[in-house]
Amino acid sequence: MTESLKGRVAVVTGAGRGIGAATARQLAIMGARVVVNDPGVNRAGEGGDRGPADGVVRAIAEAGGTAVANYDSVADFESAGRIIETARREFGAVDILVNNAGVSAGAPIQHLDPELFNTVVGIHLHGTYNCTRHAVPDMVEAGWGRIVNLVSRAGLIGSAGAAAYAAGKGGIYGFTNAIARDLEPLGVTVNAVNPAATITRMVTEAMDEARERGLDEES
Repeated sequence: MTESLKGRVAVVTGAGRGIGAATARQLAIMGARVVVNDPGVNRAGEGGDRGPADGVVRAIAEAGGTAVANYDSVADFESAGRIIETARREFGAVDILVNNAGVSAGAPIQHLDPELFNTVVGIHLHGTYNCTRHAVPDMVEAGWGRIVNLVSRAGLIGSAGAAAYAAGKGGIYGFTNAIARDLEPLGVTVNAVNPAATITRMVTEAMDEARERGLDEES
């Protein structure tokens, strides 16, 4: 086990499954103490299940790492604050934030209702802002921090039936570029990562839905 992040505190949102879970486990392998955030909602942002976050925490502990679970939503500012406060209470100031939480439900624009649009954009774009705004004071005070925001090519070139998802991810691109300029002089780096096609539960469910609607998967 390499411990290049020993002593660091990391928060990973949407860490109960897929990319978020893998990221949380890798940070723990590298020595960070990790808050595994995931309310366990479905790809439409509905429901709730503590099992995914608890399972990742258990896997980290079994591998010799340190982690705690958090089940709050990133979409609400106060709720997002509780995610960051969990890190402070359990481990201390936040050093690393990975804004990974997201949902992929969508519809063609002629069928896209305001509630679904606001839910998807709220989790992606507002959620990224909410968690970042709460975590940044710790990083600025320390003169060191790392923020990683998950994006998608849909945010640059669009995707049929996914206007809300594309809007959220596109907003994160701009947000990342702007705050990177705000924070670089203060010792905090901000980057966006586009993982491209990754077979996760959210992706496979979205592909199945696209087939049902008769959309080409490359649209």
